[in-house]
Amino acid sequence: MRKLAVVMAVLLLLSCVPAAAAEETALTGVEAYQQYGPWYTWTQEQKDSAVADWSEEFWSDYWDAYFIQVYADDEQYYADLDAWNAAFYGETWNDYLEVEKEALGMPYPDGINVSVNGEWLTLDGVQPWAMDGRIMVPVRPFLEALGATVDYSETVVTAKLANGDSLELTLGSTTLTRVSGGRIDKIEMDVPMVVSAGRTYIPARFAGEAVGMTVEWDDYYQAACFTDWDSIAAQIDENFSILNTILALDGDRWDPEQTYRVKELVSGSMTLYGETEAENDTAAMSLAVDGLVRGGQADLDMKLDLDLGELKELVTASMLEEDTAALDLLSDFEMEVRGDLGQGTLYMTGNKLGDIPGSTVGSGEWLALDLGQSIDVAALVEALEAAQSEPLTVGALLAVGPRENGTGWYWAPPCTQVLDKAEKLALFLGDDCFTVSTSGSTTTYTLKVDTLSLADKLSGLTDEDETGELSLLLDYLKGDLKVDCSGTIKVRDNKLVDMDVRFTVKLPASVTASMPVDITFAINGNNTKAECTLTAKAAYGGKMELKAEASVEKTSGTPATTPPEGAVIHTQDEYLDYGEEYLTDAAWGLMSAIR
Repeated sequence: MRKLAVVMAVLLLLSCVPAAAAEETALTGVEAYQQYGPWYTWTQEQKDSAVADWSEEFWSDYWDAYFIQVYADDEQYYADLDAWNAAFYGETWNDYLEVEKEALGMPYPDGINVSVNGEWLTLDGVQPWAMDGRIMVPVRPFLEALGATVDYSETVVTAKLANGDSLELTLGSTTLTRVSGGRIDKIEMDVPMVVSAGRTYIPARFAGEAVGMTVEWDDYYQAACFTDWDSIAAQIDENFSILNTILALDGDRWDPEQTYRVKELVSGSMTLYGETEAENDTAAMSLAVDGLVRGGQADLDMKLDLDLGELKELVTASMLEEDTAALDLLSDFEMEVRGDLGQGTLYMTGNKLGDIPGSTVGSGEWLALDLGQSIDVAALVEALEAAQSEPLTVGALLAVGPRENGTGWYWAPPCTQVLDKAEKLALFLGDDCFTVSTSGSTTTYTLKVDTLSLADKLSGLTDEDETGELSLLLDYLKGDLKVDCSGTIKVRDNKLVDMDVRFTVKLPASVTASMPVDITFAINGNNTKAECTLTAKAAYGGKMELKAEASVEKTSGTPATTPPEGAVIHTQDEYLDYGEEYLTDAAWGLMSAIR
């Protein structure tokens, strides 16, 4: 999540933060990254020179530029940042980490720590330790923290769980036996259960995963976090029964034998004001999709348009020449895509495919792409229906990302971070934010949260506010910060009839530390169409607008899945990979330039 937050913050802050004073060094952070590359590739001479010459503020600019550039490879970024922290701050870095770990509630600030569902374990006063890359923990207190009843008989440990499952480990053996129902699984561990200083230890990860826990290791804090995401999701859902009812509404099921007209439009713009709002420069981008879909068949028209307007010179000033040239392809880029997933075929044509360096596709000609294999559309539909049979809840939605991909460490165990988000979400969408009324077969859910009601809620939460964030928000609400969240959602026969919800926040200069900013998010639609808009407007600075529209309607006809008769068709070639890289580099160059 930190990646997305950084990118969105960059786009928003660009329009509301005054120009910064020039860095003492002649380079910007972006230019420094482009010149020197990732920190781990530097020579020791380069590192020593930069440490001597660069200010801490400029180092921050460099790491910001590095983060944007390696968006897809954050593991290397964080490894580099940790190594730099240790090198830059020296001995004081370890002391700082110990103080920080103690402040976070870890019982062993100078070593390895383990948490279960957000609670740090003291493990009967026995500190975890590492053996052959695995974290070893005392067997009884750890398994009991996982909810098991533990029996230790000579060299065999048996743990019985509340759901009837059991685990069995033998001293000196690398095999963990799990019994679930009538099934017996043998799990091979890297290291065995061992005895040290009169205590019996097991590798924590294997035991945690055997009982269904998700394990996340943070090298920065030397902490292993075990989470039962099902129980965390259930805990969250206790505060969202009304919203979960709305999320569970039936939609029209997708019929693979029915043709649908699909329309989507995603657009965004950014405006910087001059001396007045009438004197401004605007950059805009839009992507439109319109076409027919039937089962695995599709015929879609797409149009991408990028217009940097008067901001082009400013935005592209720090971009490489080839990336700037590639941006021209993104303006008025039209493409038609036809294909049949069941046949494993896809065709495309476009007005600018021939402009990609190395391309041999002429105007009106088509490119055939081999998907490698056909896709069983019927099986795909069955899988989608099976997935939809699981209830969609707020808890499940908040837990799915961390469960599958981890959270990336920030300030607390993964589940604590998610529960914190849920607590904040409940302030605006919890059960006490809604009133429910029924007229005939129509149920209306009315949402209302304003500055006064939000402040009243926060007054009852600040005593348990460990981070101080809620207390700070309450102080702002008592000042000039204004919030309004309102709307109605109408339901009939368990289907969405109409939805119109709007969230508005007015941030005063005392909050932004620069200028007032108004932010509005709105969503409206029904069972077949939806529209979302996000607007952020900074007084004297500029504004950003994002909009997404989508609709699906039943129609007649069949999508064309192959090019017209007589059309020139090219087969996939090496230049296509280069063309994809060519456009991707241009997009990353644009993001870096905006930063």
